[in-house]
Amino acid sequence: MRKQKRNMIIKAIAKSDIGRVRDENQDRVRCVPQSRLYELSDGMGGVIEGAKTAEMVTDTMPDVANKILKKWVLDKDVKKAALGLKSGLEVISDYIYNNGNAEGYSMYGATYVGVMVLGDKLVWVNIGDSRGYAISDAGRTIKQVTKDHNLAQIAFDAGRFTREELKGSPLSSQLTRFVGMKAPAQADVYITDINEQENIILCSDGLYGQVSDEEIRQVVQSHKSAKKICDILIKKANARGGRDNISVLYIELK
Repeated sequence: MRKQKRNMIIKAIAKSDIGRVRDENQDRVRCVPQSRLYELSDGMGGVIEGAKTAEMVTDTMPDVANKILKKWVLDKDVKKAALGLKSGLEVISDYIYNNGNAEGYSMYGATYVGVMVLGDKLVWVNIGDSRGYAISDAGRTIKQVTKDHNLAQIAFDAGRFTREELKGSPLSSQLTRFVGMKAPAQADVYITDINEQENIILCSDGLYGQVSDEEIRQVVQSHKSAKKICDILIKKANARGGRDNISVLYIELK
C-alpha cells in the first residue's frame, strides 16, 4: 500500500535567466506555498505584451488556487480541483483575448504551466509549451507529464518525425495554444500520484530546447542542493547558446 503524504515537506526554488540573446526576460516563475501552487509562464516573443501576459497570468492563478484549496479542504475531491484549475486558466486566457487580442491584433500571449500539491496527489495544468516533469526514484527516472501545444508535437503524434528529428525544428516555436489565444481557450490538466522521493521541474523552452531530458535527470540525480541543480541547468543552457530566456522551478517532495 502506498504511504499517504500527510506530513509532506515541500522545498521549492525558482531561478530565471535572460539568456545570451534576448534583450528582456519575459519569463515569470513563482512559488506560492500558501496556495500550494507552483507556476511558470513564458511571455511570447512575437507579441508586444508577452512579459505583461506572463505577469498577469502568474499574478491571477494563485487566486484561482486559493478558491480551489478552500473547497478541496472540505471535500477532498481532487477531480473537482483539477477541473477548477483548468477552468480558471481558461477564463484568464479568454479575458486576456477578449480585452487585448479580439480586434485582430496579436498584442498578448504567453505559455503557462503550474502544479498544485493536494494531499498525495499532484494536479498539473498547462497551455503552450512550457513543461512539467516528474523525476522519481532518487533521480533514476524522468517523465514529461505535460504535453506541448505546438506544431512539433502534432508532427510527432502523427508519426512524421522522431523527437530527435524535431530538435531545433521551426515547428517547435509555432504554438497551437497559449494564454491569450482565440477564445474559448483549452488548457490541459493532469492528476498524478506523489511517489516516494519525487521531485518536480517546471521549465520554459529555453531550458529543454538546449538541455535534453536525460541530462536534466542526470543533474538531479547527481546533486542534492536544489539551488545547485537550478544553477547547473541554466549554465548548461547558456553554454549551448542561451537562445531564449531560461527558467527553472525545482520542487522536492518528501
